[in-house]
Amino acid sequence: MADEARRQASGRPLVLVGHSLGGSLALHAAGHLEGQLVGLVQIAAGGGVYQPRPFRTVRRGGAAFLRWRPRWLAGLPGAEALRSPLTAELRAARGLLACSMTRGAVQQLPALTAQLQVPSLWIAGERDQVMEPRYVRHLAAYSPGHRFELLAGAGHLPVGRNTAPLAALIRTWLADEGIGGSEAGASGAVGLGAAGLGDPSPAAQSVASPRS
Repeated sequence: MADEARRQASGRPLVLVGHSLGGSLALHAAGHLEGQLVGLVQIAAGGGVYQPRPFRTVRRGGAAFLRWRPRWLAGLPGAEALRSPLTAELRAARGLLACSMTRGAVQQLPALTAQLQVPSLWIAGERDQVMEPRYVRHLAAYSPGHRFELLAGAGHLPVGRNTAPLAALIRTWLADEGIGGSEAGASGAVGLGAAGLGDPSPAAQSVASPRS
């Protein structure tokens, strides 16, 4: 995962953007990107507290989605937020869903978060019922240099429905952390969604694209 992130960044300073289960992947990859990683953005990504019944429900729901997902939706305008789970390789997506939600995997997240050596931004949707804001805030608190933001009116998929305010939060944080300006223009954003490594979200693209 870290190797692919480096490839996509093409040698530029790297900002990882994780969404949902992709946040767990971002935490695992961060430790292997020392020297190139300059920041981490976690969207609707939290946890660290294992809950057997809700996690079992999510695993079953995710497995059903992967089995019956309408892949043709990925080609429609405005489907960017769903493109990764709609097109992900089935075996890899099922493996991620199963392995990332075990008791051991969930309880490992706080330690990984505490080991972060770069600034991190944690964004929770005010109306997110999949990953409630309190769980995002809980995991973020383990990071020594974190900022928590609550996105008003947003649910679990703000990358598709709240793109402008989400991008504004990320852009402001980048500037405040000194990743903005000329450095941000030379940085690459690599997005990690619930189905694995993919293209940056529209919000990430809008803040990480080169500027003159």
